[in-house]
Amino acid sequence: MLRLITLGGLFLGLFVDARAQITSSFTIIDYWVGKLLTEPGAIHQSIIPSGGELHGYQLTPSDSLKLSKSRVIIGLNPHSETWLNDWIKANNRSASIIWINEKFSQVSHPWMSPAVSKAMVKTLHDGLMIRKLSSEVNLNQVLAEIRNAELSVVREFATVPESRRIIITQHPNLLAFAEAFNLEVAGSIIESPEAESADPSAQKYSQLLKLIKARNIRVITCDAGQNNRVAQQLAKDAKINPPLPLTVEYLEKSGTPGDTWPSMILTNAQKISEALKK
Repeated sequence: MLRLITLGGLFLGLFVDARAQITSSFTIIDYWVGKLLTEPGAIHQSIIPSGGELHGYQLTPSDSLKLSKSRVIIGLNPHSETWLNDWIKANNRSASIIWINEKFSQVSHPWMSPAVSKAMVKTLHDGLMIRKLSSEVNLNQVLAEIRNAELSVVREFATVPESRRIIITQHPNLLAFAEAFNLEVAGSIIESPEAESADPSAQKYSQLLKLIKARNIRVITCDAGQNNRVAQQLAKDAKINPPLPLTVEYLEKSGTPGDTWPSMILTNAQKISEALKK
C-alpha cells in the first residue's frame, strides 16, 4: 500500500509539472493571461504582487525560482523591466519570453489606455497561441471586456464639464489614460515615473503652484501607498482638497474594487470624475 501511495504521488507530481506554468511580471498582465488561457488547470502567477512597486523592482531568490520553473514568461518590455530582461539573458531563456509592449515601450503605463491594452492583449494572445494555450474565442471575450470598460469610463466623464477636466499628477502615469478620455494633465510633481526620483526643485514647485491657481485646477492625484508628502503640501498651499490616491500599477486583491482590469480602470475614473465635479 505504501508503495502504491508513493507511486501515486509520483504520478501526481508529474501531472502537476506537465501543466503550463506561466509567470508574468505583474498583476495586470497576469489577469489577462488568466482570461486568455485555455489549458485546464494551467498555473499562472505574477512576480510583483498586488501593492508592489513596478519601477526599479529587484528580483528575490524565490522570484528567480518561479521564473526557472516556468514554461512561459510574460513581460511588458525589456526597456521598462530591465530586471526581468537581465534574468532572461543570464539564464538563456529568450525562447520563453513574450514581451507584449515592445511597440509602445515609450508609453508610460500603457495599460491605462484601452487602445494600447487591446494591442498588448492581441500580442499576448499570439504568443500563447503559438504554444497552443489560447483561442480566438478567449481573445474576443477579453477585447469585448476592454471595450465595455472603455465605454463605461466615457459615460463617467461625460458628466464632467470639459473646462474642469484638468489635473496635476504625482508621477506622469496618467498620460495614456488622459489622452484616451479627453483629460488634460497640466503637470506632474515628479517628471520621471520612477518612485525613487528626487523631490521637485523649489522653482518647479513654485511653477506648479502658480499653474494650479492660474488655471483653477482642483485635483492633484497621487499613487496609493507611496510617499505623497510633496503632493500634500502642494494641495495645502493651493488651498484645494488633499491629493486623490489612485491605484494604477497593480490590481487590488481579489474581492475588492480594482481587482480586475475593467474594475481598476473604472474605479480610478469614478474617483477622478467625482473629484473634478467638486
